[in-house]
Amino acid sequence: MDVFRSFWNRRGAAPGGAATSSGRPAGCREENSSVLLQSLKANSQQKKGETPLQNVAAADYVTPQKYLDDPDKIPTYYVFQSNMVTDEDLLPGMLRNLEVDKRLTLPTRTHIRFLITATDVIHSWAVPALGIKADAIPGRLQRINTFIQREGVFYGQCSELCGALHGFMPIVIEAVSPETYAAHAKKWYKD
Repeated sequence: MDVFRSFWNRRGAAPGGAATSSGRPAGCREENSSVLLQSLKANSQQKKGETPLQNVAAADYVTPQKYLDDPDKIPTYYVFQSNMVTDEDLLPGMLRNLEVDKRLTLPTRTHIRFLITATDVIHSWAVPALGIKADAIPGRLQRINTFIQREGVFYGQCSELCGALHGFMPIVIEAVSPETYAAHAKKWYKD
């Protein structure tokens, strides 16, 4: 199973969903993005039996999430956006400034490899309970591995001072059994 995941989204942070804090001309961002996507595609090619892959591309405010599946299966990917839950939408038991409307769901008892990069400024993808902290740097790919042993919900945040809304970039990983994960994936593809 190949997985492509971009993260960090802030509802209404910029008009039209455009990232505005990079300070670079839009053309520079587009050129870097095409190189980045080619690099991610090349690195996401894997053979059967290899460790599942999780690509993370950080960007301020608005970024889509994509889960890529086995190329032999149809459909091949699913796209969604993950937003921080606002104070008005919080339900009892939710953590303020840490909860998102769509969590990154990963299987337990599975080796997962992350390729982490950024598209605008330096970020950091950190989930302390899983022992994950990796800098997301534009133009570079950071590789880390994880093996989640137990089911649960794990919270993290960007741990770099990356802009005005730095404190509003939560990460939520929901670890489920491989069977539950497979059922979730089928549901995502149907919706």
